Amino acid sequence: MAKVFMKLKILLLVLVAFGAIVTSGCIFDETKEVEISGDIGYSVGAINQNQTNIQKIQWTTSIGNNGEAIAENVSCEVILHPEVSSRLISLEGNEKYIGDLEPDTWEGFKGNATFDASNISKRDMDEWENMVKVKIIWEENGKKFEEVIPR
Repeated sequence: MAKVFMKLKILLLVLVAFGAIVTSGCIFDETKEVEISGDIGYSVGAINQNQTNIQKIQWTTSIGNNGEAIAENVSCEVILHPEVSSRLISLEGNEKYIGDLEPDTWEGFKGNATFDASNISKRDMDEWENMVKVKIIWEENGKKFEEVIPR
């Protein structure tokens, strides 16, 4: 009988210790994470009626942190389709340093590029997938992360 009582005491102590560890957060501690999301819209058209071979892309980008932790040192870099990059005439607003992005906040930026579209039809351009993308780089807990949108 004494052995059974001793085993019950030990079991009770183990359960109490386990409960204390779990409730103090040493085990199963929720990690707060950054969750970057974004949206980009763009339009393409001739710079004027007399120069249809020179096309202009204009974009508007929104970057958000839907997570629970701060995204640190957030920066963005626009990535243009290779056909556009190889024919580039001018580029504005292709990089943006945001800094720290708090949870549940959004930042946006705009930019544009002009390129020589000689020998490229509108149909060709329509077939290009994602003429404009954005690479987002941030730090979280001392580690660097990056994501490209749209995915």
